[in-house]
Amino acid sequence: MNYQNIYESIIEKAKIENRIKLRKNQKGYVYYEKHHIKPKCLKGTDNENNLVLLTGREHYIVHKLLVNIYPKNKKIVDAFHRMTFDKSGNRNISSRDFEYVRFLKSTTPISEETRQKMKNHIFTDEHKRKLSESHKGIKYENRTLPWEIDSNTNPFFGKIHSDETKRKMSESAKKRKSNRLGVKLSDETKRKMSESAKKRKNRNKIINL
Repeated sequence: MNYQNIYESIIEKAKIENRIKLRKNQKGYVYYEKHHIKPKCLKGTDNENNLVLLTGREHYIVHKLLVNIYPKNKKIVDAFHRMTFDKSGNRNISSRDFEYVRFLKSTTPISEETRQKMKNHIFTDEHKRKLSESHKGIKYENRTLPWEIDSNTNPFFGKIHSDETKRKMSESAKKRKSNRLGVKLSDETKRKMSESAKKRKNRNKIINL
C-alpha cells in the first residue's frame, strides 16, 4: 500500500474544496482541524501554504498514515498518540487503533538527536527554583500542584487538635483495635498478612541502603 499517495490525495481533496473554518452558529458549519502538511518536526512551517483544514476523521487518518510513512520518527508517533487519546470527544477510535498506538509509543526509540538534547540540557536557575518549590509543596504562578499539601487540599493543615478531639480519636482507634482482636483469622489470611509484612520489611531495607 502506498501510504504517501493516500496521504497526498486526502490533502489535495481538502485543498480543492477551499474549506473555511466557520463558527458553530454559522450556516454550513463543518467541524475542521488545522493540519501541517509537512510536519513541524520535519522542518514544516506555519505558513498558509503548509496548512490545510481537515475533518476530525481525515485528520486522524493522515496522522496514522504519517506513522506508516515515517515509522521510526518518535515525534510523529507522539502526535498520533496525542490524537488517539484526545479528550475533546471529537473522534472515536477502534480498539485496534488503541492497541496499535500503545504499541508504537512503547517501541519507537528516541532519536539520537533528542537523546543528546536531553543529555546536554542545562536547567536555568528559574527552572531549578520551580522544581525545588514543587517538591516543598509551595504554590507558584497561581497553580495548585497535585502533590501540594496546604489548607486548600487538607482542611486540618496547620490546625492543632484540642484535648477533647485527641481523646475521641484515641478512643476510636482503641475501639477499632479491640474489634479486630475479636476476629479469628483463617490460616490463608494469616499467610497473606505474613507475606505482606515481609515485603514491607524488604522494601524498607532497600530504602535505607
